[in-house]
Amino acid sequence: PELRAVLPESRLQQVLDRADARINAASATTAAAQQRDARSLLVAGSSSGQLEGAPLFVRMLRLDSLRDALLMDGEQSLAGGRAVHFLRFWQAMQELFRRLNSTSEQKDEEPLAEEMAALRDAILRRAESPGSLSGAWLQEQVAAARAMSADEAAWVPLEQAVAPLGETRGSDPHCEEGPAGPGNEKRRRRQLSLEEATLPLMTWLRDMAEDYGSGCRAAKVQAVRDVAGCSLREACFDLGAQGWDVEAALVRHFGGQNPVGEARPSTGSGWSTHGAKLRRSEVECPICVEPYAGAVLRPVVMRCCFQVLCKPCQGHLLQSDGYHCPFCRGIAPL
Repeated sequence: PELRAVLPESRLQQVLDRADARINAASATTAAAQQRDARSLLVAGSSSGQLEGAPLFVRMLRLDSLRDALLMDGEQSLAGGRAVHFLRFWQAMQELFRRLNSTSEQKDEEPLAEEMAALRDAILRRAESPGSLSGAWLQEQVAAARAMSADEAAWVPLEQAVAPLGETRGSDPHCEEGPAGPGNEKRRRRQLSLEEATLPLMTWLRDMAEDYGSGCRAAKVQAVRDVAGCSLREACFDLGAQGWDVEAALVRHFGGQNPVGEARPSTGSGWSTHGAKLRRSEVECPICVEPYAGAVLRPVVMRCCFQVLCKPCQGHLLQSDGYHCPFCRGIAPL
């Protein structure tokens, strides 16, 4: 279906119904207090310090700010009216989700989701000043976001999509003189409406949501989490740092760098994806047949053949020249 960055005010009730449906869908897994907090967004005059009026959710949509929005291709179907803009809707829905979700759930989300929201907020702030939202500025913001991203590759399609928005046209009425460039020649920059700036972002968001939700990235994140037993956020950081190579991400997680850039302490045991999978699937030591539990009876992996045993049994294998492995008869270094 065709993407639209704005909806006429006549469809506002559909927007509110969508928000209400999201709260109802979370009723089985969300505490009653959190549900009440989220639903207060939809109640007239519910925000503290506010007189009676529209619900806070509606005020967050800021319909009045779009009354004179300049639409693409000279379209005037909404001119002079009021509209719900996608970026404002996204912002309001994010607040609703924040109220519904616990603190731990909020912390364990994809880093890209935070980066997307930061770009959205920057665009909305820029749009507050008439004439300041330009194609060149948007290109700079996307490039900066990519350079600092935990998933740089994800931003490449958006960079390509916004590139034409920075191009000037000789007779384009939305172009104006920019600052002088090299040689003191005047450069023209193309001004954008909020809708023009949003449409490529919406297409990109849809693709990323599909990829992270049920696509290739989702499968790789789940693979790392299954083996490493880590959080969603940690898996995304490890994969993003290694170009979304699962094996390299697991090596980074178990034997590489921790999130703050400090070397992980040596455990005296080996690591491979095969050994890591064994360590997570085995429930008891094959030598003493004691179940793995706590820090004392934790599973470790032999460096020589990547077989798993408990820490105490590994200690019994220690001799002056290393660990004498009972599985492969080799000698694992200290």
